[in-house]
Amino acid sequence: MAEWNFGNYLATVQERDIDLLLMEEFHVSPVFVTWFSTQVGLNDVAFAGAWHSVSDIDGETDLLLLLAHSGKRLAVLIENKVGAAEQPDQDARYHLRAVRYIEDGKFDEYRTCICAPEIYLAALPDTSRYECRVSYEKILKWYSSHADSRSAWRSHIMSEAIEQGRRGYTMIVDQTTTKFH
Repeated sequence: MAEWNFGNYLATVQERDIDLLLMEEFHVSPVFVTWFSTQVGLNDVAFAGAWHSVSDIDGETDLLLLLAHSGKRLAVLIENKVGAAEQPDQDARYHLRAVRYIEDGKFDEYRTCICAPEIYLAALPDTSRYECRVSYEKILKWYSSHADSRSAWRSHIMSEAIEQGRRGYTMIVDQTTTKFH
């Protein structure tokens, strides 16, 4: 059979692609939830839900993972970056949203997390307020440790996102949006 080569399966890997990949994994794979939880310093958790693009007046949480942990509802608020630069005070706004959600009774405790290629994480300032960092490379390694076609496909997508991060991202700042945030 001839090998078909039309280029990359996806022209580019967008943040939303990784968001949905991770959200689906949270919903269908208890083993992944357990692994991811250890990456953010948690053990003995149970999946309680995952949501994409949770927004309020202080912006958007890309992914919200809700876990049952030690008799409490613990949320992991996840910012996902393929390569786009952070918006001003984006990390601080994650904490503002989390505190407000606790006050509203949506969960009891929280952690903030950023997922991105290692090259992106290494460039974050020392003042970054994300409590946890999970690299795409770690996620790729997790997928690569499973010998099934689904994990192989997921590994491919993560590899594409990592390569995109290495090539860099040219941000065009929209001043109107920046002022709005």
